[in-house]
Amino acid sequence: MVLVTDGAPTCGNAQGGGDDANAIAMVSTQLTRGFGTFVVGLATSNDAQATMTLTSMSANGGHPRPGSPNYYLANNTDELVAALATITGQVRSCTFQLSGAPPDPLNVKVQADNVTVPPSATDGWGYNPSMTSVILTGTYCSRVLDGTITNVTVLFGCGITGIP
Repeated sequence: MVLVTDGAPTCGNAQGGGDDANAIAMVSTQLTRGFGTFVVGLATSNDAQATMTLTSMSANGGHPRPGSPNYYLANNTDELVAALATITGQVRSCTFQLSGAPPDPLNVKVQADNVTVPPSATDGWGYNPSMTSVILTGTYCSRVLDGTITNVTVLFGCGITGIP
């Protein structure tokens, strides 16, 4: 997840004051559920409390930015675009989880941006050992990582009918 905030949460406090503790706790809760959070401080001030909240949320989210501050700082559009590009680069992967092993492992089609990807250990796709994920290899993987490929689809066929 990506959380973009000024570091001064007030939504959960009926009195309109700070709700920092709950915001930090929610980021921690999401991490325990398996959803890490990248924190972006948007148009932040030099407010010490906001900085502490952003720092804590980033640390508790499981994806702190290297260096100081440990959250992504975005005080203008260009910095926000750069922060989101950096985060996107970190979460791209060549491994795509499946809901389970396909009914017929030989009747599967993988597409990258609507182009069929051939099965290949060196430049195409293959399964992980338990057949619960598809792994792109070679130039297909490189193109996912550099953002050239933006959509990967895995289609399962059933029975003897092939996938068109």
